Amino acid sequence: MKCSILAAAALAAALSFTQGAAALTWNEIDAGEVPVSAEIPLGSPGAALTGITGRLDVVALLDNTFVYQVDLFGIHITDAAKFSATATAGSDDTALFLFDMDGFGVYASDDTASGLNPALTPYSGLSNGLYYLGVAQGGFSARDGLGEDLFVQPAGLTELAYGNPASGPLDSWLDGFGANADSSLGYTITLTGASVTPVPEPSAALMLALGLGGLVALRRRQRHTARSAHHAG
Repeated sequence: MKCSILAAAALAAALSFTQGAAALTWNEIDAGEVPVSAEIPLGSPGAALTGITGRLDVVALLDNTFVYQVDLFGIHITDAAKFSATATAGSDDTALFLFDMDGFGVYASDDTASGLNPALTPYSGLSNGLYYLGVAQGGFSARDGLGEDLFVQPAGLTELAYGNPASGPLDSWLDGFGANADSSLGYTITLTGASVTPVPEPSAALMLALGLGGLVALRRRQRHTARSAHHAG
């Protein structure tokens, strides 16, 4: 039953944007934590992606503590000179991470000078293309397969961290501190200079949505097992 409900939600999300608005806010279905399982916001061709809303789910670890998961989205930057991303989660601390199409770190923001809401401001190192945008609880760090941090903070006063040239692509996440309880964390991301992935024809969209819905429950089980095993080790 759960898979059927999730499949229906995926179908509705995929098909609801076929009647093209010029801009849209994507509502997260079940975003994964690495590029292979990232959620791809869909919409009509040329539609601007102006926002993403979602919730960071909580995983219960073997020691009876809790940790938030990370949500990763595949987005298209279509105006690199004007690209920006900001996130809010009420009074909670969040962080934003941008990776290139191969999963290497570009830049990230945990806090800003004005508070706990992260902000990726326009950056000269960007060009138009496919990127992965991650949102996490504050204090998280992105790691490659050898445990190297994908981002480094330059010397001096700066609120941004940039891609570590010595690291590999994104493989896992290291949480900075646990969640206080078994409750998800809602967030809103505001974007400029980004667009959606065009929705295919209705028949193809149906197949895509049903496939996505069928993978949702499996992905949640895999993430729970992997995160629990990591902390148990």
